[in-house]
Amino acid sequence: GNARVTYAEKPGGFSPYTNSPTAIAFSEEETMAYEFSILFRPSETWGVNLTAYLNEIENYQFELPDSLDPTSYYVANADEVTAKGIEIEGFLKPAESVTLSVAYGLSDSEYDKFTDSGLVGKQVSFVPKQTLALSAIYQLENGIYGQIGTKTIGDTHFWDYNGLNTAEKIDSYTLLDANLGYGWKDWQFSVFGINLTDEEYYTSLVNNLPGTPGIAGSPRVIGLSISKEF
Repeated sequence: GNARVTYAEKPGGFSPYTNSPTAIAFSEEETMAYEFSILFRPSETWGVNLTAYLNEIENYQFELPDSLDPTSYYVANADEVTAKGIEIEGFLKPAESVTLSVAYGLSDSEYDKFTDSGLVGKQVSFVPKQTLALSAIYQLENGIYGQIGTKTIGDTHFWDYNGLNTAEKIDSYTLLDANLGYGWKDWQFSVFGINLTDEEYYTSLVNNLPGTPGIAGSPRVIGLSISKEF
């Protein structure tokens, strides 16, 4: 078992993507984080790790579109934000050369207080409610290895100041990655594939203009990697 209490500060600053004198500056952020985890590993063939956390944040920094200029956005401060959730990780080795793993996260985050805005009680921008990762790894003694895995990101929102843009969100998506490699002495050779299903998705939204949702994620990529450790 492990328990942790952390206090953190993130400095304030100035937003480069707005000319609004009232929005350009933002204040420092303060976080009190509480975490408790239990690792249960009765043998070398399987194990489970369970983590629960609570984050209480003051002056939470996040991006907002500029209501007067939809092509601009800035970093705003929400008075109080709470994020709590659980994370479950587990692994299983059905054979000496095979490892299966799963990681699931469930998060409940919301704006508790944000003066004069319409965001109180809403899910925090860009924080998904759920995440899921699955993977299978194959490792031989002769240096050949392979890995295939999926990563699922749940729905995320991109709120404006009034919190009325409920249709503007990044829908849940799943990515499939894989690689096949060989390790020889200090060398690593691998063929890898990123987003093998060529899923169309967005990593973030940067403004509230119709038809310009934001930054697109990587398309399908197939590549060769060669590396040497010195």
